[in-house]
Amino acid sequence: MEACHPRHVLFLVGMHRSGTSALSAALHACGATFGENLIAPMKRVNEKGFWESSDVVALNEELLLLAGANWYSVNSTQLWINWAAPEFDEARETAEGILSRGFGSGPLEVVKDPRFCITLPFWLALCKNYRMVTSVCIMTRALAEVCHSLRERDGFPLGYGMRLLRFYLQGIAAHAPPNSIHVTFESLLSNPVELFHGLERQLPITVEEEKLKTAVLAELRHQRLESGITLANVHAERALDIEHLETEIDRLYPIESTLSELACVIVNRGRELTRIGDLHAEALRTLNERDAELRRLVDALPSQQAVIQAHEAAIRTLNENIQRIGELHSLALATIEERDSQIEEFDSRLQNIGEMHSRALNVIEEREKQLDTLNQLISELGCLHSHALQVIDGKDSRILELERTNFVMEEKLKESRERFQQIYRIPVVGRLVRAIWKYETR
Repeated sequence: MEACHPRHVLFLVGMHRSGTSALSAALHACGATFGENLIAPMKRVNEKGFWESSDVVALNEELLLLAGANWYSVNSTQLWINWAAPEFDEARETAEGILSRGFGSGPLEVVKDPRFCITLPFWLALCKNYRMVTSVCIMTRALAEVCHSLRERDGFPLGYGMRLLRFYLQGIAAHAPPNSIHVTFESLLSNPVELFHGLERQLPITVEEEKLKTAVLAELRHQRLESGITLANVHAERALDIEHLETEIDRLYPIESTLSELACVIVNRGRELTRIGDLHAEALRTLNERDAELRRLVDALPSQQAVIQAHEAAIRTLNENIQRIGELHSLALATIEERDSQIEEFDSRLQNIGEMHSRALNVIEEREKQLDTLNQLISELGCLHSHALQVIDGKDSRILELERTNFVMEEKLKESRERFQQIYRIPVVGRLVRAIWKYETR
């Protein structure tokens, strides 16, 4: 475990509900690490997280159990435990593995558990054997706030909470090194920046004021109470005045009333457990009913499976039919596509025919205009012909006078007239002759 730069491990020690979690969040904002496998946050208890290694907490619980104690013991004789005794050898091996894994890669590794108030000598001895740099930070809080918080979280009467707090304070006084760092919950909440600039001179942390202010929230203080008991006086050698504290506890919270209140809590817990037991029995009955229903369903399973198999066969048949229908549908779509292309071709042809029809209509209209013009010419030629006939009639009267002398000429003229009439009857020649006639007779 030795390295070129020895690891620096900070043990954060303090009574339950004394604000060690808030201090942990602030240390993390300043670059300290806590490792992995931390205990998850708990709603209405510690919603921002405990910052406690579950491995360390589990081992501390095992150590207390081996010592005949637990975290809520109030027997001060259990503070004087020989942690070097052989019965802790297996726990020591486990602790060595935990320390070997470490608590993150930061310049300051922090490990936090209120049980360190009792087990701290066990851990400090191991760190000393492996030449780790260690520091101890002790977190304290107003006694009344701690005890009220314990009552809210665990249901402990105030007298019992005070005695438990006294037990933890005795452990701190007995086991904390003389150079331990002392922090109060009040100073953390009132001015965290000033507090951490002071800690920066003692620990390898970097204070980032904005991060620090975000990490330390005033609403973390759920209990703000005054009480006749405050922290006992601390002498120069940092030894608590335990006798004064015990006197005040016995005066304000006599052992008889504390035991009576604790008994009420236990009775109420028993009643609650009874109620929970009744609910559990009811749940078991419900589970039995559900089991019976499940067995009935299991018994009916073969017939249901046969029905399912029949349905599956029907579904397969339907799938085959659907597949055939799909093939027919694809064929129909292909046919429709082919017809669509044919229709498009017909549309194109119709469009061409329409254009040709339009051009034919235009030609017909043009020819009709030409016919109108020719008819007009014919009408004009008719008028000229009538006029010619009148002239001819006049000439005939004169010819009659001269017919004797011009008989031969009249015969020739008649012959010429008949030939002219024949030519005139030819439509084109007739029209041409009329046009020429009209032109020459103007």
